Amino acid sequence: MAAVARESSASAVRAGAVYFPFRRKFYADAGVPVKFIGHPLVGNVKPTMTREFFCKEYGLDERNKILTILREAAGEKSRTTCRC
Repeated sequence: MAAVARESSASAVRAGAVYFPFRRKFYADAGVPVKFIGHPLVGNVKPTMTREFFCKEYGLDERNKILTILREAAGEKSRTTCRC
């Protein structure tokens, strides 16, 4: 499916701008020239609680790594935190 999306993108787009550097390769592999512009809100995100408080609040072991996935697309919002 990703290959089809890339081929469609390559034929429909002359150039693009991406928020995240890892997206450059995705589009470059499809022949779409892209420029990394950075995410406009990246400097605005600040922690609202300490790691210690977060781990206690959600029953996590502070010694483990924590992976948080924040997604917002097509009106759908979800937040997931998993133990790694």
